[in-house]
Amino acid sequence: MSSRTALWLCAAALVLGLVGDQLLRPGPWAAGATLWILLSIGTAFVIARVTKRPDLPTLAPLLLTAAFFAACLAWRDADALRVWDLFATTVALTMGLLALQGMRLGAGGVIEYAVGVAHAALRGASAPVALIGSNLGNRETTTGRGTSQRLRAVSVGLLITVPIIVVFGALLMSADPVFDRLARFLFDWDLERLLSHVFVIGFLSWLAAGYLRAVVVRDDEGRTPSLTLSLPGLGTIEIGVPLGALGLLFLAFVIVQARYLFGGEALIRTTVGLTYAEYARHGFFELVTVAGLVLPVLLGAQALLRRDDPLATRAFRLLATAILVLVGLIIASAAYRLKLYHDAYGMTQDRFYAAAVMVWIAAALAWFGVTTLRGHGRRFVFGAIMAGFVVVAVMNVLNPDAMIARTNLARAEQGEQLDAAYLRHLSADASGILAAAAPQLAQADRCAIVRQLTADEEERQQGDWRSWNLGRSRAHRAFPTVRSFLPNCSAAAEDSREFVSLLGHIGFEPTSVDALVERSGLTADQVSSMLV
Repeated sequence: MSSRTALWLCAAALVLGLVGDQLLRPGPWAAGATLWILLSIGTAFVIARVTKRPDLPTLAPLLLTAAFFAACLAWRDADALRVWDLFATTVALTMGLLALQGMRLGAGGVIEYAVGVAHAALRGASAPVALIGSNLGNRETTTGRGTSQRLRAVSVGLLITVPIIVVFGALLMSADPVFDRLARFLFDWDLERLLSHVFVIGFLSWLAAGYLRAVVVRDDEGRTPSLTLSLPGLGTIEIGVPLGALGLLFLAFVIVQARYLFGGEALIRTTVGLTYAEYARHGFFELVTVAGLVLPVLLGAQALLRRDDPLATRAFRLLATAILVLVGLIIASAAYRLKLYHDAYGMTQDRFYAAAVMVWIAAALAWFGVTTLRGHGRRFVFGAIMAGFVVVAVMNVLNPDAMIARTNLARAEQGEQLDAAYLRHLSADASGILAAAAPQLAQADRCAIVRQLTADEEERQQGDWRSWNLGRSRAHRAFPTVRSFLPNCSAAAEDSREFVSLLGHIGFEPTSVDALVERSGLTADQVSSMLV
């Protein structure tokens, strides 16, 4: 890489770091984060075009995928969904680097992906040092030599100057109060805030430098090293015993589950002493975890399989197929438990995202059967990642918090208990639905939600365009409906305060603060403070 190219990459990385420090600093990450990621992606794309990378058509779809998930940060307001979107953006950008390193994404195995990611991370971490080395050490031309000498001289001069000025400046400030006031006036900086900016700028510039250098470096300069591992091969017995035992364990569980599922609630009560709802609550997340752990077990067994043993290969495929079928039944049991869970308690974020993960696990296991068990294992990883992208995209389309609010409000209309304390802490994505449903809610529930939505609106007013997203914008437009309930809720709050205070004066000690919270519409902290 030429000294001039390295210098331009350093400048671009520093600019992205400076811009990112301003766009990402206010929380939560929304329009500002989207803009910074899009600027970074656009910079990478432009650099790839300027450097005339022949594999740019491979990079473009992945950059567009990353741009889509980055744009979702300015679409939805749910915190958990933002994490998924950021993760999907990171995965798409990382796959772009792997493609630039020469990896065939559609034919990369698990080990190739793992080594490629590790190699890209190491190259990215060392990129700023490599760029500075290119600037200071490249002596191909006279111009380059003069530039490097000047940069080196300036750097050395700064390193010598800073400690000298600090020491002598401190002495002079101590010697003369007038000079001390002048120096403090000129350099009255908030050191903690300054260090915070320096850290953020440095970290973002470092990330940008690593990615931009990977875009510029040619395949022959940065190709992922080949990996040769001497792994112990597993034969028929070694592979058959553990997978067979695992299959028998799953079979026993499925038989027990079938007995409970077809036996109904009466059998569950008499056998395990639990209601249907309690039974579902005690098992759903465990079953999702079991299904998720099966995949690395099968991938590990396939990686250690002895290639020159046809009998071992047939045994693995037979046992793995049986395990996939049984895990499919376990996933069906988990889905049924989720339905019971939903019927008893409604929908929450944990249940929604666990269900989304379960869908991805089911898709990945099915893809494992279609690819790996049919001798096309190198296609598995890419397909599993694409399935993950689809799941995250669908979650953004479904709008989790709005779906949760809509589902639980519908249950309340059917006579089920409404957990207003949970609904009022949903993100702005659910504000419009809650505002529309407020007239039909009980006074305590309505006032609890109205006060929370009002507090959320006040918080949004304190932000700026960097924290804008579509969900917050829609919540702002729905706020006039919420404002109309504020006078009644304020009056109700005053009555509730008198009620709680009266209980405290007469020495009444409630068995549960939650009961007073539900009765008064106040928060638990407010009730507790009034009873003291």
